[in-house]
Order: sequence, then structure tokens, then C-alpha cells
Amino acid sequence: VQAAQLRLAQANNLADIEWSAGLRRMQGIDETALVAGISVSLFQKERNLGEYEAHRARLDAIELQKQSNLRSLLHSVNQALGEHTRALLEVETIQLNVIPPLKEALDLVESAYLEGRFSYLEWVTTRQEFLTTRLTLIEAASQVHLSKTEIETLTGLALKTEHNDDSMHSSHQDNLQQSSNISIRSHDYE
Repeated sequence: VQAAQLRLAQANNLADIEWSAGLRRMQGIDETALVAGISVSLFQKERNLGEYEAHRARLDAIELQKQSNLRSLLHSVNQALGEHTRALLEVETIQLNVIPPLKEALDLVESAYLEGRFSYLEWVTTRQEFLTTRLTLIEAASQVHLSKTEIETLTGLALKTEHNDDSMHSSHQDNLQQSSNISIRSHDYE
């Protein structure tokens, strides 16, 4: 709308040239005359300059606001991507590097407890550490889904997810790969 108003102000800057022609009968002297006239607005460009500049300033302000909103959106998307990548790495690290040794330690402590070599307190402490780590894994996986939802909401694009019951690791690898492949630059939206 503002661009159309600017074009209208530009069109109003052009001089309006009007002309007329006709015959006039003069009764008193019994004559007929050919009459022609030209009308030109003087200083039209200067009179309309204020309106043109006001429309131009409004259009520039709209463009700046658009760029500001785009930068804000890109910042939000990049933050969500960073959080998504961090959560994916946390899930992968816990699944591959923390849970297996803890599970093995829990099994060893439990068998040693059943044989009477460890106390109940040692077994409970090891089990509590294992359960706390699993809770951390659940929270990280929840954060993966929340950040994925936020990215999809901001971009309007669906992130590809694969459900593979055999190996959660492969789906997290795919998500990690996909999130690293997402590259958003401001010129993509201009």
C-alpha cells in the first residue's frame, strides 16, 4: 500500500497539461473565432515534494522494520537450532558413553551385593545414579522434541525424523546430521 502511495505521489509530480479548443461565435460583430487554450501547472514538482518525501520515508521505515523482524526471526531460529544440536549431542553422549558403563557397574554391584561383597547402601547408591542418569536422558530427549517443535514453528518447515526402535542412536545421528545441514541466512528470505 505504501509503495502504491509513493507511485501515486510520483505520478502527481508530473505536470498536468490541459488543452482546450473550440469555436466561439461573437454576436456583436457577427464573427466566428477559433479559440485554443493550454493550461500548465507551475512548480508542480516542488509543491508535491513534501508528500513524496513523506511517503518515501514511510516506505523506508517499513523496509527497516521488515529487516529487523527478519533478523529477529533468524536469531530465534539459530538459537533453537543451537539448543536442538546441544540436546541431540547430550542424548547421544548419555546413550553411548554414560548409560552402558553405568549399567555394567550396576550389574556388577548388584551381583556383588547378592554375593554379600557390597552393602545395600552401595547397591542403592549405584542404582540411584543409574536412574538419575536415565532421568537426565529423558529430559534431554524432551528438550530435543521441544526445540524441534520450536524450529518447525518458526520456519514453517518440518524436520525429518526417523523412528527406529532397533537403535535410537541412528535416529539421533540423523537428527544431528539434519540440524547441522540446516543453514539459514537472511538472503534466503529476501
